[in-house]
Amino acid sequence: MGTPLSELFPGLSEVVDDILVIRSMHTGVNNPGQSIHAMNTGRTQRGRPALGSWFTFGLGADTDELPA
Repeated sequence: MGTPLSELFPGLSEVVDDILVIRSMHTGVNNPGQSIHAMNTGRTQRGRPALGSWFTFGLGADTDELPA
C-alpha cells in the first residue's frame, strides 16, 4: 500500500519517491501556534530561528530584496 496523494498537486506523484512523509507528530503543547513553532525550531518559546531561516542563511537567498 502506498501513500495516498491529493489530486490538488498533480506533479507530486512524479517526485513522491524523493519525499519523506511524517504522518504523526507530537509536541505535548495544546496550542497549535506553539506546536507549529516547536516543530520548526525545536522550542515552544519565540525567539529561536526557524528551519527556513537556517536554510536561507546557509544557502543564500535568490534575490537581495528578500529578508533572510
